[in-house]
Order: sequence, then structure tokens, then C-alpha cells
Amino acid sequence: MDAVELAHSDAFRCAQRVRLPLHTNDEYYTDDEFLYLTLHIARLTRAERKA
Repeated sequence: MDAVELAHSDAFRCAQRVRLPLHTNDEYYTDDEFLYLTLHIARLTRAERKA
């Protein structure tokens, strides 16, 4: 997870902000799901910058 945080720090922080409100009803993301979310945010923001 550290490598993803270093490579995609903005997306990682965004995923952390998204993750917090979704911790309702005792449902939590696994680390794998969190990394998946982070990488998709990074991909979307990278595509946005290219456009």
C-alpha cells in the first residue's frame, strides 16, 4: 500500500476522504478494495488532465 500512496498521493488522499463516510453500518473496505478505489481515482484524474 505504501508504494501506491507514494505514486498516487492525491488519489490516495481522495480515496481516504471517500472511505470515511462509507464506514457506516459496520461495513469496512479491505485494503485491497481501498487500493482498487485509489487506482481508479488516479486513472480518472490522469485522464482528466490529458483532456
